[in-house]
Amino acid sequence: MAGVQELSAVDYTVFGTILALCCSIGIYFGCTGTKQRSTKEYLLADRKMPALPVAASIMASNMSAIATMGSAAETYLYSCVYWWMSVGNFLLLLLAGHFYLSVYYRLNIISVYEYLEIRYSRVVRLLATAIYIIYKLLYLSLVIYAPALALSAVTDLNEWVAVVTVGLVCTIYTTMGGMKAVIWTDLIQMILMFTGVSIVVIKGVIVMGGFDNVWRIADEGGRIQYVNFDVDPKARNTVWTGTFGFILTMIPSLGASQQIAQRFNS
Repeated sequence: MAGVQELSAVDYTVFGTILALCCSIGIYFGCTGTKQRSTKEYLLADRKMPALPVAASIMASNMSAIATMGSAAETYLYSCVYWWMSVGNFLLLLLAGHFYLSVYYRLNIISVYEYLEIRYSRVVRLLATAIYIIYKLLYLSLVIYAPALALSAVTDLNEWVAVVTVGLVCTIYTTMGGMKAVIWTDLIQMILMFTGVSIVVIKGVIVMGGFDNVWRIADEGGRIQYVNFDVDPKARNTVWTGTFGFILTMIPSLGASQQIAQRFNS
């Protein structure tokens, strides 16, 4: 197939090393110390995690491979107005920290659905839990499959091998190491993600003959547009959709989801 590259031994070594490192973190926390014997330690990391790894973990849980690939494509096709979502994300973090984190931490709850039972009823808690489980199963299926499909399109790596391998490794380190393993592996993944993106940017600038040339080509293509105050609701990306629209869209994920609540409390 045209455009398909064969992965070398170095590529497989890098993949294997990263996966083995993630597994080893789970095994380490599962077999050392108190060995995740208490619910508080297993689900909340004893509430003693440093702020930096927790912050990186929260970021990683909201930055899937879909978001990484999609954001680049969106900016390329529809200009840099998309960057206003970063502003919206910053404001959202302030809101979530003030209105959600303080409540979760003060109540000392493990599950965000505990709050629903305290505030409303057990029926509401069970219904919300069931909806979240269904949503998360569908979401994780896409998050794992989409990058595997993209990778298999340009390499000889079988997409199902990638899906099963990644899913198995994540299950192992999460099950054995609990929240401590999740947070530390998220930190490693964020470092790898930023490193990979930085390498791609540097390589692209070199290939295109320098940053000035990259900027000129982007400007000629109409992509250097950072501000759009259009109030038309049909406009694709504007200052308003990037800030207020992003906040309204993402506040359930960043403020009221179980994966974020556990990290807040850790």
